[in-house]
Formats: sequence, C-alpha cells, structure tokens
Amino acid sequence: MKLEKITRRIPYLLVSFTALIMLSALTAEFADAKPGGRGGGAKRSGPASSGSVRGGHRDNRQDRRSNQRDNRQDRNQNRREGRSNVRDERSERHERRENRFRRHRARHITRAAFRGLSCTSTVVIVGSVTYYTCGGTYYERVYQGGEVVYIVVTNPT
Repeated sequence: MKLEKITRRIPYLLVSFTALIMLSALTAEFADAKPGGRGGGAKRSGPASSGSVRGGHRDNRQDRRSNQRDNRQDRNQNRREGRSNVRDERSERHERRENRFRRHRARHITRAAFRGLSCTSTVVIVGSVTYYTCGGTYYERVYQGGEVVYIVVTNPT
C-alpha cells in the first residue's frame, strides 16, 4: 500500500524536482550577470560604472563651482578694465577741455597793439589759415567779443 501511494505521487515529485532544477539554473544565470539587472550585456561608464553615483555628482558640483568662480573673476576683470577705460576717456575729455580753455585764454593782443609792434609783420599761409609773424612770434587773427584780436600761437610750419 505504501508503494502505491508513492508511485501515485511520482509524477508530482518529478514535476516539482524539474521545476526546482530549472529554477536553480535561472538563479545561477542571474547570479553571473552584473548588478543592475540588465542581463549582463550592458556596460556602463562614468561614475555609475563603479557603483559610486554620488561621486559623480560631487565632481559635477565642483566643476560647476569652479566654472562659476572663473566666470565671476572674468566679470570682475571686465569691470575693472571698463572702469579704467572710462577713466582714460574722462581724462582725455578733460585734457581736451583744458586745451580749449587755454587756447581761449591764450595771450592775445588787440589790433591797435599789433599795429604798434616795433617789428614789421609778415604773412604766412599754412593750409587755409593765415598767420602773421613778427620778431619770431606767430599770431593768428580771430574775432573775440565782436572785435579783431591777434592770438599768439606756436610755429605752424
């Protein structure tokens, strides 16, 4: 009787045993595969290949901070150069204004005083401007305040 019970259960045992063998074979196949469940065929590179994904984030953060620092330094350098250029332009404008003021304030004499000079004047034309020379000093005739005056200028030639 016992033998009959066992023989009736043999098909069930065979099916169970076969399922157990197949399951162990599948488990062994998955155990040989790389972690991550991609079936062993996918290869990774970068920080994730070593399993240290956080390290990659740290590197990216450091790169980002380094780039931000470089950009900030470049902006500051550009600002300094811009300020320097503005100072130079202001200085040049100031110099031009000063020269203009000096020219207007330059030594000048009236027509009567010019005619009263002890030397005889000679006319010198340079370009389209007429100059007068007397005793080595050059004069240019201009109108100032509605009257003719002669301004002392440097040698135009």
